[in-house]
Amino acid sequence: MKYISENQLSFASEHGKSDIDRLSSVLTERSKIQSVLDFLCKEREVDASTLNDYISICKSRLTERVNYYEFGVLKVLHDKSDHFTAMWVRLILECYINLIKIEKTDKVRDEALKWGEDLSVKMKSMKDNTCYPSLVCSLGDLYFATGKILKSEKCFEEILPKHVKVTDKSLTSESTLKWFERKACISYIRCRMSRSCYTEQYFDADTLQRLEAYKLLLQGYGNELEDLEEMEVKLKRRLHGVCSDQ
Repeated sequence: MKYISENQLSFASEHGKSDIDRLSSVLTERSKIQSVLDFLCKEREVDASTLNDYISICKSRLTERVNYYEFGVLKVLHDKSDHFTAMWVRLILECYINLIKIEKTDKVRDEALKWGEDLSVKMKSMKDNTCYPSLVCSLGDLYFATGKILKSEKCFEEILPKHVKVTDKSLTSESTLKWFERKACISYIRCRMSRSCYTEQYFDADTLQRLEAYKLLLQGYGNELEDLEEMEVKLKRRLHGVCSDQ
Protein backbone atom coordinates (compact mmCIF):
# COMPACT_ATOMS: atom_id res chain seq x y z
CA MET A 1 0.00 0.00 0.00
CA LYS A 2 1.34 3.43 -0.93
CA TYR A 3 1.62 5.93 1.92
CA ILE A 4 1.61 9.70 1.72
CA SER A 5 4.48 11.18 3.68
CA GLU A 6 4.74 14.72 5.00
CA ASN A 7 7.59 15.68 2.67
CA GLN A 8 5.32 15.01 -0.31
CA LEU A 9 3.23 18.02 0.71
CA SER A 10 4.80 21.47 0.27
CA PHE A 11 3.69 23.46 3.28
CA ALA A 12 3.83 27.22 3.42
CA SER A 13 6.39 27.19 6.21
CA GLU A 14 8.88 25.55 3.84
CA HIS A 15 8.91 28.55 1.52
CA GLY A 16 10.83 30.82 3.81
CA LYS A 17 10.32 33.09 6.79
CA SER A 18 8.61 35.78 4.70
CA ASP A 19 5.54 33.59 4.18
CA ILE A 20 5.07 32.61 7.83
CA ASP A 21 2.65 35.44 8.66
CA ARG A 22 0.68 35.34 5.43
CA LEU A 23 -2.90 34.25 6.05
CA SER A 24 -3.23 32.59 2.65
CA SER A 25 -0.12 30.48 3.32
CA VAL A 26 -1.31 29.16 6.66
CA LEU A 27 -4.80 28.48 5.29
CA THR A 28 -3.27 26.52 2.42
CA GLU A 29 -1.25 24.53 4.92
CA ARG A 30 -4.37 23.77 6.94
CA SER A 31 -6.36 22.87 3.80
CA LYS A 32 -3.75 20.34 2.67
CA ILE A 33 -3.75 18.60 6.04
CA GLN A 34 -7.56 18.56 6.10
CA SER A 35 -7.66 17.07 2.61
CA VAL A 36 -5.39 14.22 3.67
CA LEU A 37 -7.57 13.53 6.73
CA ASP A 38 -10.80 13.70 4.72
CA PHE A 39 -9.80 11.50 1.82
CA LEU A 40 -6.56 9.54 2.22
CA CYS A 41 -7.13 8.47 5.83
CA LYS A 42 -10.37 6.76 4.79
CA GLU A 43 -8.35 4.59 2.44
CA ARG A 44 -5.67 3.96 5.09
CA GLU A 45 -3.06 5.56 2.84
CA VAL A 46 -1.53 7.67 5.61
CA ASP A 47 0.95 6.19 8.06
CA ALA A 48 1.48 6.96 11.75
CA SER A 49 4.64 8.95 11.10
CA THR A 50 2.79 11.33 8.79
CA LEU A 51 -0.03 11.84 11.29
CA ASN A 52 2.50 12.58 14.03
CA ASP A 53 4.13 15.13 11.72
CA TYR A 54 0.75 16.79 11.17
CA ILE A 55 0.08 16.88 14.91
CA SER A 56 3.41 18.63 15.44
CA ILE A 57 2.64 21.17 12.70
CA CYS A 58 -0.80 21.96 14.14
CA LYS A 59 0.52 22.25 17.68
CA SER A 60 3.20 24.66 16.53
CA ARG A 61 0.51 26.83 14.93
CA LEU A 62 -1.32 26.95 18.25
CA THR A 63 1.72 27.97 20.28
CA GLU A 64 3.43 30.42 17.93
CA ARG A 65 2.76 34.09 18.62
CA VAL A 66 2.03 35.26 15.09
CA ASN A 67 -0.56 37.71 13.76
CA TYR A 68 -1.54 36.98 10.16
CA TYR A 69 -1.56 39.48 7.32
CA GLU A 70 -2.63 39.48 3.69
CA PHE A 71 -1.30 42.15 1.30
CA GLY A 72 -0.09 44.11 4.30
CA VAL A 73 -3.51 44.15 5.99
CA LEU A 74 -3.91 42.58 9.43
CA LYS A 75 -6.43 39.74 9.12
CA VAL A 76 -6.12 37.57 12.24
CA LEU A 77 -4.95 38.48 15.74
CA HIS A 78 -3.62 35.28 17.27
CA ASP A 79 -4.87 36.05 20.79
CA LYS A 80 -8.29 37.28 19.67
CA SER A 81 -9.47 34.57 17.27
CA ASP A 82 -11.20 31.59 18.89
CA HIS A 83 -12.18 30.38 15.43
CA PHE A 84 -8.58 30.30 14.27
CA THR A 85 -7.58 28.40 17.40
CA ALA A 86 -10.49 25.98 17.00
CA MET A 87 -9.44 25.25 13.43
CA TRP A 88 -6.07 23.85 14.53
CA VAL A 89 -7.48 22.12 17.61
CA ARG A 90 -9.98 20.21 15.45
CA LEU A 91 -7.19 19.12 13.11
CA ILE A 92 -5.15 17.85 16.06
CA LEU A 93 -8.10 15.85 17.37
CA GLU A 94 -8.81 14.41 13.91
CA CYS A 95 -5.17 13.38 13.58
CA TYR A 96 -5.30 11.65 16.96
CA ILE A 97 -8.53 9.84 16.05
CA ASN A 98 -6.91 8.46 12.90
CA LEU A 99 -3.65 7.72 14.71
CA ILE A 100 -5.52 5.63 17.30
CA LYS A 101 -6.84 3.44 14.47
CA ILE A 102 -3.26 2.72 13.36
CA GLU A 103 -1.41 2.63 16.69
CA LYS A 104 -3.61 1.00 19.29
CA THR A 105 -1.27 1.80 22.18
CA ASP A 106 -1.86 3.25 25.64
CA LYS A 107 0.68 5.99 24.88
CA VAL A 108 -1.25 7.33 21.91
CA ARG A 109 -4.59 6.90 23.68
CA ASP A 110 -3.41 8.71 26.83
CA GLU A 111 -1.85 11.52 24.82
CA ALA A 112 -5.06 11.98 22.86
CA LEU A 113 -7.19 11.93 26.01
CA LYS A 114 -4.94 14.54 27.61
CA TRP A 115 -5.65 16.83 24.69
CA GLY A 116 -9.34 16.07 24.97
CA GLU A 117 -9.48 16.85 28.67
CA ASP A 118 -7.55 20.10 28.21
CA LEU A 119 -9.92 21.10 25.43
CA SER A 120 -13.04 20.35 27.50
CA VAL A 121 -11.80 22.82 30.13
CA LYS A 122 -11.02 25.57 27.60
CA MET A 123 -14.36 25.10 25.84
CA LYS A 124 -16.33 26.24 28.88
CA SER A 125 -15.56 29.85 28.00
CA MET A 126 -16.43 29.38 24.30
CA LYS A 127 -20.08 28.31 24.44
CA ASP A 128 -21.30 31.46 22.70
CA ASN A 129 -18.79 31.11 19.89
CA THR A 130 -19.87 29.78 16.50
CA CYS A 131 -17.01 27.29 16.54
CA TYR A 132 -18.26 25.65 19.75
CA PRO A 133 -20.49 22.93 18.19
CA SER A 134 -17.71 21.75 15.88
CA LEU A 135 -15.35 21.44 18.84
CA VAL A 136 -17.98 19.46 20.76
CA CYS A 137 -18.31 17.10 17.77
CA SER A 138 -14.56 16.58 17.53
CA LEU A 139 -14.27 16.01 21.27
CA GLY A 140 -17.15 13.51 21.16
CA ASP A 141 -15.47 11.64 18.31
CA LEU A 142 -12.19 11.54 20.25
CA TYR A 143 -13.86 10.17 23.37
CA PHE A 144 -15.60 7.51 21.28
CA ALA A 145 -12.33 6.49 19.61
CA THR A 146 -10.62 6.15 23.00
CA GLY A 147 -13.44 4.09 24.49
CA LYS A 148 -14.86 6.83 26.72
CA ILE A 149 -18.38 6.14 25.48
CA LEU A 150 -20.36 7.90 28.21
CA LYS A 151 -18.29 11.07 27.85
CA SER A 152 -18.78 10.89 24.10
CA GLU A 153 -22.52 10.46 24.55
CA LYS A 154 -22.70 13.54 26.80
CA CYS A 155 -20.89 15.61 24.16
CA PHE A 156 -23.38 14.73 21.45
CA GLU A 157 -26.35 15.05 23.79
CA GLU A 158 -25.37 18.67 24.37
CA ILE A 159 -25.75 19.59 20.69
CA LEU A 160 -28.83 17.54 19.80
CA PRO A 161 -31.65 19.54 18.14
CA LYS A 162 -33.19 21.42 21.06
CA HIS A 163 -36.78 21.18 19.80
CA VAL A 164 -36.83 17.36 19.67
CA LYS A 165 -39.01 15.55 22.17
CA VAL A 166 -38.72 11.77 22.10
CA THR A 167 -42.43 11.30 22.79
CA ASP A 168 -43.50 13.65 19.98
CA LYS A 169 -44.96 11.54 17.17
CA SER A 170 -45.69 14.55 14.97
CA LEU A 171 -42.06 15.41 14.23
CA THR A 172 -41.28 16.26 10.62
CA SER A 173 -38.21 17.27 8.65
CA GLU A 174 -39.63 20.70 7.84
CA SER A 175 -37.10 22.33 10.14
CA THR A 176 -33.65 22.71 8.61
CA LEU A 177 -31.05 21.05 10.81
CA LYS A 178 -27.48 22.24 11.07
CA TRP A 179 -24.78 19.72 10.18
CA PHE A 180 -23.71 19.24 13.79
CA GLU A 181 -27.30 18.57 14.87
CA ARG A 182 -27.60 15.82 12.27
CA LYS A 183 -24.28 14.33 13.32
CA ALA A 184 -25.32 14.51 16.97
CA CYS A 185 -28.46 12.48 16.28
CA ILE A 186 -26.43 9.69 14.69
CA SER A 187 -23.53 9.72 17.13
CA TYR A 188 -25.74 9.95 20.22
CA ILE A 189 -27.62 6.79 19.23
CA ARG A 190 -24.37 5.03 18.33
CA CYS A 191 -22.99 5.83 21.79
CA ARG A 192 -26.09 4.49 23.53
CA MET A 193 -25.93 1.30 21.49
CA SER A 194 -22.24 0.87 22.30
CA ARG A 195 -22.72 1.03 26.05
CA SER A 196 -25.90 -1.05 26.33
CA CYS A 197 -26.07 -4.74 27.22
CA TYR A 198 -28.21 -7.35 25.59
CA THR A 199 -30.07 -7.81 28.88
CA GLU A 200 -30.92 -4.12 29.29
CA GLN A 201 -34.25 -4.26 27.50
CA TYR A 202 -35.59 -0.99 28.93
CA PHE A 203 -32.45 0.93 27.94
CA ASP A 204 -32.53 -0.43 24.40
CA ALA A 205 -36.26 0.26 24.10
CA ASP A 206 -35.67 3.85 25.16
CA THR A 207 -32.83 4.16 22.65
CA LEU A 208 -35.09 2.81 19.91
CA GLN A 209 -37.76 5.38 20.78
CA ARG A 210 -35.20 8.16 20.48
CA LEU A 211 -33.93 6.75 17.20
CA GLU A 212 -37.46 6.71 15.74
CA ALA A 213 -37.92 10.34 16.73
CA TYR A 214 -34.69 11.30 14.98
CA LYS A 215 -35.74 9.35 11.89
CA LEU A 216 -38.82 11.54 11.56
CA LEU A 217 -36.65 14.61 11.89
CA LEU A 218 -34.09 13.44 9.33
CA GLN A 219 -36.46 12.39 6.55
CA GLY A 220 -34.89 14.91 4.18
CA TYR A 221 -31.31 13.80 4.84
CA GLY A 222 -30.55 10.57 2.99
CA ASN A 223 -27.13 9.66 4.39
CA GLU A 224 -28.07 10.27 8.01
CA LEU A 225 -31.38 8.48 7.57
CA GLU A 226 -29.59 5.44 6.14
CA ASP A 227 -27.27 5.35 9.16
CA LEU A 228 -30.23 5.46 11.53
CA GLU A 229 -32.06 2.73 9.65
CA GLU A 230 -29.03 0.42 9.90
CA MET A 231 -28.84 1.02 13.65
CA GLU A 232 -32.60 0.53 13.94
CA VAL A 233 -32.31 -2.97 12.45
CA LYS A 234 -29.59 -3.90 14.96
CA LEU A 235 -31.58 -2.51 17.87
CA LYS A 236 -34.74 -4.38 16.91
CA ARG A 237 -32.79 -7.62 16.55
CA ARG A 238 -31.28 -7.05 19.97
CA LEU A 239 -34.67 -6.36 21.54
CA HIS A 240 -36.23 -9.33 19.80
CA GLY A 241 -33.43 -11.55 21.10
CA VAL A 242 -33.97 -10.36 24.67
CA CYS A 243 -37.74 -10.83 24.45
CA SER A 244 -37.31 -14.33 22.98
CA ASP A 245 -35.11 -15.35 25.93
CA GLN A 246 -37.64 -14.23 28.52
